[in-house]
Order: sequence, then C-alpha cells, then structure tokens
Amino acid sequence: MKTMRTLPFIAAKKALKRLLSRLGFSVTEFCHDCGTEQPIVWTADDALWSETTEAGTPGAPLVLCEKCFDRRAFHKGIFIRWIPAVDHRFEPGSRKYC
Repeated sequence: MKTMRTLPFIAAKKALKRLLSRLGFSVTEFCHDCGTEQPIVWTADDALWSETTEAGTPGAPLVLCEKCFDRRAFHKGIFIRWIPAVDHRFEPGSRKYC
C-alpha cells in the first residue's frame, strides 16, 4: 500500500489548514510521538524538518510537539536552539498570511 505521506501531500495539507483557519475553523492536532495536543503553531525550515523526521518515508510524522522534535533532532546529531519571534504573517486580517 502506498503511503500518502509524501511531500506534495504535506504541502496540500498545509494549504488546506491555512484555508480552514482563514474561514474561522480550528484544527486541533496531536503529536505523533507523545500524543499531546498541539494548541500552538510552530514551524521548522523544510530541510530541517525533512532531515529530522525523514519526511516522505512511510510512518514519518506530520505533527510533532517541540520536545519530540528536539529529541529526534538530538538523536540525529542536530542541536536545536529555539528563538521566539513574532511572525506577522499570522496576524488576524493580514494579507501576507503564508
């Protein structure tokens, strides 16, 4: 059976979530590893996400909490430094929403 967890599928899922968010719908997701609810939105560079999670392979997670992402990166020899920043693309009513 062919998995749907390919990079084009992930991009389509992100686009659908953005559309639903713009329409006022809330999408709750849970961490693939620990199962905790993910009430906040955080992003990682595509290359870093792919290297850390082996994206595109069967069973690769689509959602991880920060702790589980950090743990997976550490086990691969990648050391993460979290830097809080304001992303104006996510402000309500912004036309720059990515």
